Amino acid sequence: MAYLKQKNDSRKYWVKNQACIGAECLALGFFQHRRAAGASGRRKTGSMTPCCMTNAYRGCPLHVRYSAELIALRRKEGIKVA
Repeated sequence: MAYLKQKNDSRKYWVKNQACIGAECLALGFFQHRRAAGASGRRKTGSMTPCCMTNAYRGCPLHVRYSAELIALRRKEGIKVA
């Protein structure tokens, strides 16, 4: 378990490991937690977790491709390992 940070953003994004900064499947975003629709009919809880959206919705792929070029590009964009 590791975290990534974006430049000018205090939030830490949860990722599987530190090498995910160079993974082709990395997609940082906010996962919205939902609950069962009860009598009220609303499912949103308002709780949002910053994380890798690929992992949150589909899980990490078995064979992840890592690229040194992606690491350099993402670091240039301001993404770093926290």
